[in-house]
This record gives sequence, structure tokens and C-alpha cells, in this order.
Amino acid sequence: MPEQATALQGATGFARKMAIRPELQTVHGGDLQELRYRGRVWGTMTRYPETTAEFAALLDKARRGSRHVINLMNAGDMGIRQYQVEKLPERQWARVGHLKVCKISEPARELGSNGFGRQLIHEPATLLVYDPLDPKAGCTRVQYDGYRNWRDRSTLPDATFAALMRSQRRGRGPDRPIVHCAGGIGRTLTVLVPHAFADYLAEARRRGHMVTHHDADAFITGIVQAARDIRGNFVLPDEHQRKTLYRWCEQALARHQRAFRHDPRRHGPTGRVATSAR
Repeated sequence: MPEQATALQGATGFARKMAIRPELQTVHGGDLQELRYRGRVWGTMTRYPETTAEFAALLDKARRGSRHVINLMNAGDMGIRQYQVEKLPERQWARVGHLKVCKISEPARELGSNGFGRQLIHEPATLLVYDPLDPKAGCTRVQYDGYRNWRDRSTLPDATFAALMRSQRRGRGPDRPIVHCAGGIGRTLTVLVPHAFADYLAEARRRGHMVTHHDADAFITGIVQAARDIRGNFVLPDEHQRKTLYRWCEQALARHQRAFRHDPRRHGPTGRVATSAR
């Protein structure tokens, strides 16, 4: 048992060394805050704009900062009224700042490929945002009241999360971070954690270290705890999002461990690759 305890402590130390804490930086005069990890912007948070003009200015600032996916969380009960979007004609485009906005109120409408793959919209009020300055980006879904509605829909989070990961692998993720209003750090983490974990597994593989479940728990917990320490009006992943998140990480960890077990160069219980074989 002493040897096992020492091995676990060493594994935890490896995970801790690899887990670079996310940083939250205030940008654009304090209206926006960027969540950075290893020098890359993974998410942007802001307070609720109170007028339509403020909303337009916010989108304009976000657009100038980077190509962003606009995702205004928890606005289903207040955001539409604030932004006066309910006055838009159904399924017609209107201009907000330099962006074009369209209202769709049909529940469970399949939007097709819009940068996140095929997704179902279950919310009663949904906006599409199209940026004419970036026509290749296509239409971006703006989903309202996502947390509350997703909790009782067991299939939507997994499908949406899988689509998120597909778009990330196509290189559309970190270059166009998700913008959240007044929180939504939980959605940022659902993108950040799998990518950070994938980097962690790749680095461990390069060093000849087989990541254990203990390693993985320490690494993921470190990132989530760092996000919690940021404080502010930020929402961490809810229970359903965490389950989806950890299920993805479990699958990635299983693939990583299978690769080690089938590697003829490995030796020892930790799966380390022999130095002479590297």
C-alpha cells in the first residue's frame, strides 16, 4: 500500500504540473471579460446590456475583438424583452448594430449546419445571428434560457456537445470563442475542459506517462476549481453538463489507456515507454 500511495501522489503531482489555471481578464473597457487558458481565449463573459443600443454596441465590440459565436444565455425570460426583439416579425431579418438578427419561435426546429453541426432548437424563442462582414461564418444560433431547458432533455445536451466537439476539431472553436451574457462560464468549460484534457493526454503520451483515473480527476477538478475561484456572476456547469463532460473525458481517457496497453514498447504497471525505445 505505501508504494501505491506514493504512485498516486506522483500522478497527482504530474496532473497538477500540467493543469495551467485559467485566467479571467477584463477587456474592452470593462464590459467584456475573457477567459484565457494557455494564452488562448476560450470564452467571453459580460453583464446584461440594458438597452437595445447597449446590446448592439456589445455585439460590435465582440465582433471587433475576434470572430465570435454569440450565445446569450439565460435571456429567455428577460433578454428578449430588454432587446425588444419580440417586436421583430417572425422569420424576418432585422439589423442590430452591423449584425443581422432573425427571430424563430418554432420549437424543435432543426437548423442544419450552422458552424455547430446539426442541432435541434427546443426553446420557444430562438434568434439566428448572421454577420455580413464574415459571410463564411454562416448563421449562428443564439439560444435563450439554455440551462433551464436542457436539464430535462436528456438527448439534446449530448447531441449539442458532440456537435460542439466536431466543430472544434474542424478548427472553429478557439478562433471564434463563445460569448456569454452575465455568466455562462459553464458552457465555456464544456468546450475548454475537453480540449485542455486532450492536450494533457497528448503531453502525457509524449512523456511516456499513462494517465490514470486519479490523474484525470485531479486535472479536471483543477480547471473547474480555478473557474470557481474566478467568482463573479458566473455559472458553473450544472449536473447534466458535468455528466456529459465527464463522459466525454472518460471516453478520451479509455482510448488513451488502450493505446498504452497495446504499445509493445511499454513496460511496468504505469505503462511507461522504455527509454531505449523512444
